[in-house]
Parts: sequence; structure tokens; C-alpha cells
Amino acid sequence: MCSYCYIPFARGRSRSRVFEDVIAEASALRARGAKELVLTGVNIGDYNDEGHGLTNLVDHLSDLTPQPRLRISSIELSNLPETLLERMADPGHGLVPYLHVPLQSGSDAVLNAMRRPYTAEEYAAFMSRVALAVPGIGLSADVMVGFPGETEADFQNTLDLIEQSPLFHLHIFQYSERREVASARLPGKISPEISKVRSDALQHLAAVKKREFQTSQLGCIRLVLFESPRGTFWFGHTDNYLEVLVSSPEPLRNCFAWVRLMKIRDEAVQGELVDLRPVF
Repeated sequence: MCSYCYIPFARGRSRSRVFEDVIAEASALRARGAKELVLTGVNIGDYNDEGHGLTNLVDHLSDLTPQPRLRISSIELSNLPETLLERMADPGHGLVPYLHVPLQSGSDAVLNAMRRPYTAEEYAAFMSRVALAVPGIGLSADVMVGFPGETEADFQNTLDLIEQSPLFHLHIFQYSERREVASARLPGKISPEISKVRSDALQHLAAVKKREFQTSQLGCIRLVLFESPRGTFWFGHTDNYLEVLVSSPEPLRNCFAWVRLMKIRDEAVQGELVDLRPVF
């Protein structure tokens, strides 16, 4: 258990939902018109019900008719099945090419104090390998600043790892202490002012990484699930989790359509419909 984690105190021991119940709920959601199903949980990579692991669950969900788009919300590096990457690289599979893998820090000293079960080098190597194995994959991470004992050198290591990685989106958190957790007893508390400065620096880097990934995708044609109108545009997400805006003479809410990504517009990518007819 991570030294800062409060979840076990609030939710108790980890447990897996019954496999058949998950399939039944997914089938019901798909029958009601849900186009994308998001698998979520604490340590979801540890899912196991009567021998059904996460990859087996994903395969069964992908076999539903009509096939849903499947997305994993967040998964730890230490329990991420390699077989998921094979599914993401398969265009006929429902699992989209997107991974959110918490990083928390790029410093081995901080990772050790956090009780995170990997090194910065292991995390960076995994991200580089995934980017090669699944072309166009969207990669995002959680990053924490202000953890007790985090030095300027530790924080610079975090910046360097992210800058050199294929990550394109960051969820940035300032350390928040709970008295019940082990990290509350660590020395070297970081002031809120320093945490804010570090958070701001990460936010700036995150914007740069997002723009780099958006630019790399311009000219590509990707399948977009549209969600809602936004001004004069329709807004949705690609399979690899880019935000997209398009103009359309037809309403596109909850519709898939192929879109050519054309240019960056504000925080999103503006595209054009390749085919005005929604896919399904």
C-alpha cells in the first residue's frame, strides 16, 4: 500500500465484482445506447473472479453485439497485463489505444518514500515501449508534487522524465496529508507555496506535451465519439482521448464518425468529417 493512500481506510480490502454481473451490466448499458464503456476500480489490474482476469473480461466485453468502445480509466504499472497492449494494437478489438498509468514522481527517492513498486527508469522504459508497440496511443499519468522530503533535484527529475516521455496528459495533485497514513509521519514537509510553484511548472509542461501530441496527430483520421454541442461545433473524444471539435449539419450526440484532424483550436483539435453518415 502506498504510504500516502487513504483508500484502504475508507473502502477496506480490495475485491473483484462477479464476472457475470459485469457482463450483464455492460450488456444492459449497451442495449440502452451506451457507446463507450469505461472500466474503473482501485487496482483494476488485480481483477480476478473465479479465474477471469482483466484481459479475459475485456475480451468478453469486446465480443458484445454491437461491439462497444472500451476504455480503462486508470491502471497501475505493477499490475498491468501485457496482453492488454496486444488488444489495443488490434483494430478489431473494442479496447481503445489509451492508457492512464500513475507516475506520481520521477525521483527514485520519492517513489521509495511513497512505497511505489517501480523505479523512474522502469516507468520511463515502459512508456517508451508502449508508444512503439501501439502506434498513436494516448498516454496520461497522475503526478504528485510536494510529497514530504521532495527536494528541488527530485522535482527536476520528475520534470525531466515527463519531458522525455510520450505522455500527453497529466493529472497534477499537490500532496494532501491524512493523519492516518504512513506519510504523515515523514519529515521534510513542503510548504504550500513551494507545492504551488511546482504544480504551476508541471501545468506548463503538461500544456507543452499536450500540444506536441495534438500536432503529431494532425492529418490522421480517427474515430470520434461525439458527446455534446460546444458553441457552433460538436465536441467529442478520439479513441486515443484527444478532444475534437467539428462542424456538422446533422446532430452528432452519442454518434461515432470518422474525422480527419486538421488544426489545433484552443485546447482541442478541430477536424472535418470524412463521412457525414455516423458509423453506428
